[in-house]
Amino acid sequence: LFGAYEFQSNDTTAYGNPVISKIGAMRSTIFTDGLGPLGFKLALSQPEKAEHDEANDGVNLHSRRFQEHVHQTDKAHKVLDKSILAVNFGKHLEKDLSEMKWGPMIASGVLSNGWAVFASKSFKYPYESRWTMALLGMSLVSCALIWAISTYLTMGFWLSGIQLGCVPLVQLGLGADDMFVLLHTYHLLGEAFIRQHSNAEVISALFKRAGPGVLLTSLCNALAFLVGVFIPLKGLADICLLLLLCVVGNLLFLSTAFLACLCYESHRIRMNKPDLFIACFHTKAIANGTASKPADARTFQDKAQAFLETKLVAFCDAPAVKCVNITLSLVLFALGLLSVIFLLEPGWNPADFVPASNPVQKAFEMTFNFFQTFPAYWYHDHTDFNKYRSEVLEVYDALASTKFTAPNFAPPWFSLAGALMAGLWQFNVPAQIFNQAGTLPKGLIDDDDWTTTTADLGCLPDFAWNHSLMGSLLAPAGLILPEEKAETWWMCYHMIADIPPTPEKALELSSWFVENTGAGAYYDFFHAFGHNYFKWNEKTGAPAWSYMQLWSTKTQTDGDMIKMIEDTDAILEASPFYENTFLYSPLTTFWRAFIGLDKFLWVLIGISLGIIALVTSLMLTSPTAAIMSALISAMIVIDVWGITCAMKPFLKFNPFTVSLCIAAGGLSVEFVAHTIAAFAQGTGSARARLAGAVRDTFIP
Repeated sequence: LFGAYEFQSNDTTAYGNPVISKIGAMRSTIFTDGLGPLGFKLALSQPEKAEHDEANDGVNLHSRRFQEHVHQTDKAHKVLDKSILAVNFGKHLEKDLSEMKWGPMIASGVLSNGWAVFASKSFKYPYESRWTMALLGMSLVSCALIWAISTYLTMGFWLSGIQLGCVPLVQLGLGADDMFVLLHTYHLLGEAFIRQHSNAEVISALFKRAGPGVLLTSLCNALAFLVGVFIPLKGLADICLLLLLCVVGNLLFLSTAFLACLCYESHRIRMNKPDLFIACFHTKAIANGTASKPADARTFQDKAQAFLETKLVAFCDAPAVKCVNITLSLVLFALGLLSVIFLLEPGWNPADFVPASNPVQKAFEMTFNFFQTFPAYWYHDHTDFNKYRSEVLEVYDALASTKFTAPNFAPPWFSLAGALMAGLWQFNVPAQIFNQAGTLPKGLIDDDDWTTTTADLGCLPDFAWNHSLMGSLLAPAGLILPEEKAETWWMCYHMIADIPPTPEKALELSSWFVENTGAGAYYDFFHAFGHNYFKWNEKTGAPAWSYMQLWSTKTQTDGDMIKMIEDTDAILEASPFYENTFLYSPLTTFWRAFIGLDKFLWVLIGISLGIIALVTSLMLTSPTAAIMSALISAMIVIDVWGITCAMKPFLKFNPFTVSLCIAAGGLSVEFVAHTIAAFAQGTGSARARLAGAVRDTFIP
């Protein structure tokens, strides 16, 4: 029970003492009874239900009932805030986060498609209307997203909450931008040009003006995301892979199906047909012969185009304005860079993972604000326990003794089994007591000549003991010297770890241990916790897979959690069996992602900018354009990153903000490369080339 008093200083009793207005407290109930012991208990009372699935169903049923009870009492009583994290809440939350949020996605699709078709329509002049083309183009962008996700899932990957929240929106920006550049350039060709030329000539003219920009942006994004696939951080690498597939899908659909749609549009104009989806508004104009826009007619788009080509270009080309623009851009870039350097704070707001309507959000908030003790597990994969008997316990002691860790309330299974063996050895217990049949399980030792049985052993071997650690919780009876024969040593361990054949036999053995050896407590501990902590290798007789539990504690900040991970990593790296072991916790795994995350992002930004500069230089044969393209993209990404750093503690640096920076990098190429490509292809003075670039790219 953890508690703290909060005093209301303005409210006092008659004697002037402050009044306690609130007592904040927290009680933690930790579930420790594993499925194995539950199955064992069911075997005693209800043998027909002594199955793993039955025990698991019982745990989940109890958890749901108790969770409902806590939520109901929390609503009914306002004096205390009550909440609970149910068993397997992480798996349920992960499942919820991995589900597509169809409501926001559909709303986003409706709004984007609605604006696209609205901006492309023309009720007055049917041959200027591109309503159907805009709708088909946005549909093809959606098809590219579906193709990318399908390919991604076919490759054996799965979708995470970050991907579902980030990738569709980035794909909408990447695909829609290229599609509108193509559609706008097609529109600029004009009705007369379309009528007088074949579909092949129209598409050729379209690609001559817009093709380099579309191809440039696609190549830059594809290569940048391809490099990101090799980042040694799986979450970010998976996002980059999915975005790479989206870029490929966009190029595939826009260079094939969308061109077919534009050929249909050319055919419609030549055949004097109305725009398909708004045909009812065009029938009268076509019948009256007023469907073509007169040369002197000016639509809203024409007026906006004229303003951009003349007023905006002239304003931006003024020397004073150019100086101000350059200075302002450099200042913003410097501010963003300083924000990243000095304000970057890695971390999570765990409650933000959970929707506000989910009662678990309150539990998340209370748990991470007031409770800092979480389980951790030290896993071993074929560790040679026989060779490193003392080192294993020494490393466990070091892992559980850092500033932010603590040992488990029960000693590791290695200690429990050793203590029990010491008690049995001390009382010279016959080995036959472990097996009702009087023989050891077959296949324990990978040796055809090894036929030792409990009858051959007679009693436990007379091991030599190292008593230097006697009295320690980790080795209360000392350690068996490693010079002892490993096969015999593990055989004794395996007899202890082997669950008795019947519940009645287990109760009989437990009673016998208490009465005759004094080791009954260790036996109960070992069977309550130890037998779930490892899996035997039936060929060698040694554990193939095992773990020892400890706790992370007093981690009040994100920095504390990261420091705990760094300290434990250093201890494991110094151990002689480092390659066979690792420390795992369902919670610290999320914080481990922050270690080196900023370096990975810097590397990704640097590589992406290098790719942008290289591809732009090769395609446009202009080093100046390449440098400017990379520099402007860098400014956009760094400023977005700096803004997220300046918004702490509401936004912290984590894979979500990294995915935002990746998205900013992809979208920056779309905004920059099209304009630079159009400018580089232009002719005439700098102002004339700038006007042409603005005409071709600013509207879309």
